[in-house]
Amino acid sequence: MEFEGSTYRAIFTWLPVPVILLDETLKILAANYAAAQLLRLRKDAVGQAFSSVIRQAGIADLIRDFGGKQTKVIEVSLPGRRSQPSLSVRITMRRVVRRSQAGKSVRVTRFSPSIQEFRLLVLEDTTARVEMEEQLVQAEKLAGMAQLARGIAHEIANPLTSIASNLRFVRERLSDDEPGLQAIDSTAERVDDMRQLLLTLSGFTRPARPRYEISDLHHLIRGAVNFIAREAETRRIQVAVSFAPAKLECEMDVRIVKQVLLNLFKNAMEAMPEGGRLEVRTRSESADQDVASVALIEISDTGIGIGEDDLRKVFRPLYSTKPTGTGLGLSFCRQAIDEHGGEIHLSSRKGSGTTVTLSIPVHQAMFNQ
Repeated sequence: MEFEGSTYRAIFTWLPVPVILLDETLKILAANYAAAQLLRLRKDAVGQAFSSVIRQAGIADLIRDFGGKQTKVIEVSLPGRRSQPSLSVRITMRRVVRRSQAGKSVRVTRFSPSIQEFRLLVLEDTTARVEMEEQLVQAEKLAGMAQLARGIAHEIANPLTSIASNLRFVRERLSDDEPGLQAIDSTAERVDDMRQLLLTLSGFTRPARPRYEISDLHHLIRGAVNFIAREAETRRIQVAVSFAPAKLECEMDVRIVKQVLLNLFKNAMEAMPEGGRLEVRTRSESADQDVASVALIEISDTGIGIGEDDLRKVFRPLYSTKPTGTGLGLSFCRQAIDEHGGEIHLSSRKGSGTTVTLSIPVHQAMFNQ
């Protein structure tokens, strides 16, 4: 049975997942409706080389070479066209081999050899995930810059104050016709300029105050878990969520808390290179039996864990236990939770996984009073 005009063709066309079939020369044999929508394919795309659709250097070699494997995954970025935004796509490719049946070749093209090899491409739009990861990295960098700038300002401000005070002392004891007076006045002006520069730098890197709103914490966690679900599946990580029985609403900056959760989920998954289990639990604590005052979020993994020496340093800016880490992730998380009047605690043992516990006040008024 030929692919064209068959029931299989109809199923292929209307699959909700973007799928493309390539022939041995990497030309497009078929592209379903979802793929055409995702890649903005024209009607004449069938028959064209796939490299003319995905214009990225070396894309043909990446698709052709499987290194002896049946399946391969790559990620590509497509620039926007005209007013359309850029696109990030994850492509899962599988080699499909068709052999002749009863000595007769299966007709897919006009002249079919006894063995044909195709490429089945399953596409996934990862633009939102890539953008969120970039935002997380940017937020981490800004948080690190802010802490670094405040540290520099604190360390330099005191010596500058002393220098300015000494210059004033000398200036008051010199007459107006002293030859060194102009040099002292000029130096005092430069010292004042340096102090103003430090204040400007500290203010520029200071993060904006959180925008608090009452929001469902469980709904926020579900969204964050759904966001990392596909990556967790790819990494062979089982994600389990256990919510407190009662609805848990908090006064918080939803965007910032979501960044914190995604950052911690990312750390947990990277700590389980061979797969494992990621658990998220919530509960509440209260001084009053009827009203919750603090929401608690526990995030546990079964990963490689953190040694005792590193555990005391992980919240320091620019300190990382990962070879390619920036050392800003946990620092950003602590600063964000501190701004909410909460706390973040981390417990871990080498080889036994890690648990991060977040506590966030239900009402910010309690913290701000």
